[in-house]
Amino acid sequence: MDSDAYYRVLGSAIRGARERAGLTQDELARGVGLSRTSVTNIEAGRQRLLVDQLEAIARTTRTPAVDLLPRPEGPTQQMVSGQLSEGLCLSPAVAQFLSSLSEGGGLP
Repeated sequence: MDSDAYYRVLGSAIRGARERAGLTQDELARGVGLSRTSVTNIEAGRQRLLVDQLEAIARTTRTPAVDLLPRPEGPTQQMVSGQLSEGLCLSPAVAQFLSSLSEGGGLP
């Protein structure tokens, strides 16, 4: 999956999580510390986001961050929180970061 497609799929997942949580774009933006325009652009895949912003979006929408990440087109396996997870599209650095969050490390 190319980078542009990755962010479009990620944005769609974020939009779905926001809608399931019953939040408007403005409410999500306030909860995450972004502008509503940024949330609009993230959901459309036009704006990249930082890992701490992804974590804040996940927390605000009450959705595990790993559930927001796009799945690759082919079968893959990735270690997350010590468990083998099918189909996750994570770099080793992101997988390690997410594991540290689940182990109670949290953000600094």
